[in-house]
Amino acid sequence: MTATQLIGKAPCREPVEDTVYAETKFDGRKLLVVKAKGPGGRVGKPGELIKRLITQRKVSRIIMIDAALKLEGDVSGHIIEGVGAAIGGPPTEKYKIEETSVKRKVPLDAILIKESFKEAIRPLNKRLVRAVDVAVERVKQAVRERTKPGDVVIVAGIGNTIGIGQRIEDLPKEFPSPPEKKKDELESDFLPLR
Repeated sequence: MTATQLIGKAPCREPVEDTVYAETKFDGRKLLVVKAKGPGGRVGKPGELIKRLITQRKVSRIIMIDAALKLEGDVSGHIIEGVGAAIGGPPTEKYKIEETSVKRKVPLDAILIKESFKEAIRPLNKRLVRAVDVAVERVKQAVRERTKPGDVVIVAGIGNTIGIGQRIEDLPKEFPSPPEKKKDELESDFLPLR
């Protein structure tokens, strides 16, 4: 969803099966925004597409956005930043990204939105949608602070695109409220051993 907001109304291309990208401008930089093709339930092959883009263009930086499993005391929707490829699933996609970025000396940043296991398998809720808006601002801030005008930056939205298309006007408008936590309820599905 973060990637779709950054794409806006720019046209998308699909050079790799189930994976699209769009070229947009932001503060004098060219953004190559990568995401899985939506709105069907796909994760695409972002590693393959990012590898192609790095070899075809003079990329200055890669910024990846993904969800991260929160720990028991963490707050859903909290955003953290790190370094390296932010991508779960098969390690081949992560390997393609890291191998190419190291070979070409392209810095790799990660912006992660924390969510619970239950939230990961349910429809997106309002708290996580607000976090997406914050993540978009974090990406813009990272682009402004870590690149210079004229640079080419890959911004990759990682994850399942079920319900999320490529165009900003296709994004859902209504989202459910986050589930309320009951007193003394464990957030995880695991019971403590006694």
